Amino acid sequence: MVTIKIMEEEMNFDFSGGKEVESNWFKFDKVGKGIKGTLVDRVFQKANEPTFPDQWIYKINVNGIVWNVGISVKKQGTIDRLNKLSVGEIVGIVFESEGESAIKGGQKAKNLKVLSFGMDPNYQIDNDEEVL
Repeated sequence: MVTIKIMEEEMNFDFSGGKEVESNWFKFDKVGKGIKGTLVDRVFQKANEPTFPDQWIYKINVNGIVWNVGISVKKQGTIDRLNKLSVGEIVGIVFESEGESAIKGGQKAKNLKVLSFGMDPNYQIDNDEEVL
């Protein structure tokens, strides 16, 4: 039992039996790993810590599950290629190879390949949704 104070009123909630919801963040953790699905949205996210760069988040629907793919603003070439795509287009992003770190002693760069497979014939835009 957890007690939470909401607007000066204490409320008790029972969180037992609850199942944690996955965050669905895709990680390019090894060469050759990738994701392929329909681009459904892209949003810009400011960094919440000064040590991390801002990023673009590309939302890709794979078999009904939307995955968040974060790309650092430092990867301008990858962002440029992804921003040429339209919402509703089938996209593939593959961790193609590792490159030299931009910072001496830093982590190796992840070279990403962006592929287009044309518009998804099953994708429908909501009337309220803006095409980017």
